[in-house]
Amino acid sequence: LPSEPDDLAACLPGWFESLKPENDHEEWLVTLAATASVKLKRCVLREAALDGYERRRATLSWDHDRRLDAENLAASLAKDPARTIKRLAQTKQGAQWLLERWTALATIAQAGRPWSDPQRSLALDLLGLPPHLRDAVSPPQDPENQAAMALEHAENLQSQIDLRLTPQDADAQALAASPISISFSPTMTRLRRHEALWSRTFHLAIADLRHLRRSQPASQSPPTPKPFIPRPEPDYVPPDDLSPDSPNSPFEAEMAAFQLELQAKPLLQPSLLPSPTPTPTPTSTPTSPPHNRRARRARLAHLRSSN
Repeated sequence: LPSEPDDLAACLPGWFESLKPENDHEEWLVTLAATASVKLKRCVLREAALDGYERRRATLSWDHDRRLDAENLAASLAKDPARTIKRLAQTKQGAQWLLERWTALATIAQAGRPWSDPQRSLALDLLGLPPHLRDAVSPPQDPENQAAMALEHAENLQSQIDLRLTPQDADAQALAASPISISFSPTMTRLRRHEALWSRTFHLAIADLRHLRRSQPASQSPPTPKPFIPRPEPDYVPPDDLSPDSPNSPFEAEMAAFQLELQAKPLLQPSLLPSPTPTPTPTSTPTSPPHNRRARRARLAHLRSSN
């Protein structure tokens, strides 16, 4: 398995090629997603390795680990005797821990020695009595009755170990060593917490990247230029004379071309044109002067020849 920086450096170009960040913000989100994916992958591999280690340990050192758990639990016996006794009595190793204490107290009493104050306090703890009730209930004072009480509790614990706790412990060991077991060890719990953290980080980075790209306006491509289509020139026939009244004069040809251009492409939309107003029809239409120099010269020459 490569180191984490090497793994990140190997996969980061593929992330940039796939997501194609366009600015610094997107580059940071892509890098964060790639880092979270590497962390998540390594958490999954560590979880698989730790699961195999714990299954092998359940086969080799099951009883030793459970006795250590019982010792850690019994450390709070003096602070909370009632709950600690009940929790110890639920496992085979915890019941054996209680059995050993009752057996030691019975051995002291059978030797004819009454219990000392610390031993009396231990007996009250083993009975599960809270500190504020110990004035009303106290163990016997003579060694004979003390030994009888300790032996009675020891026999009850031994019967519970033989009939109930030993088969349960064997089933728990077989389940912990099987591939379908679910570990709740502190190390596995911390590892799963890290895995959930990097999984959320990965999905949030991808979601932020998508939201950022949706909020940005789409880049508008420049409009495609339209192909140039030349305007057809009107047919021109050389005139016999240069009179502006002639239908083939240059003035009439240009006016006809201009009217065709207005009809093909109006300057204003029909909705924007002003409403037509009625105009009075003149009785006589005066002759308008020519609009170009060549026509004016031809008209002036015509007038001079007629005079």
